[in-house]
Amino acid sequence: ASSSVCTGFLVSSDRLVTNHHCVPTPEACRNTFISIHTNQGPRRSRCLSIEFTEADSDVPTERSTDLTVMTIEGSIPSPYFLIHERKASPGREVTTWVIDHVSVLE
Repeated sequence: ASSSVCTGFLVSSDRLVTNHHCVPTPEACRNTFISIHTNQGPRRSRCLSIEFTEADSDVPTERSTDLTVMTIEGSIPSPYFLIHERKASPGREVTTWVIDHVSVLE
């Protein structure tokens, strides 16, 4: 089976936004496993359903919209890890999520 890596971000504890070309269909959702890297180590989840998906072109280089919103299994508490914002005042931190989906076989 093939595997690909895409990025995304959580908009709630169980809702993730990624690109349409990464998870365009319910079938792709069923085959999408998610690894969320946290201070406590990796958390695994999976796509349960697609709430919204849109791409305005079948040609990747011509897309201005390439979006999927999915519901994921479980509830992921935040924050995950903090980074210092480069343009912020000293000591200010920003909550950040790093998400990718992996092959079922990994």
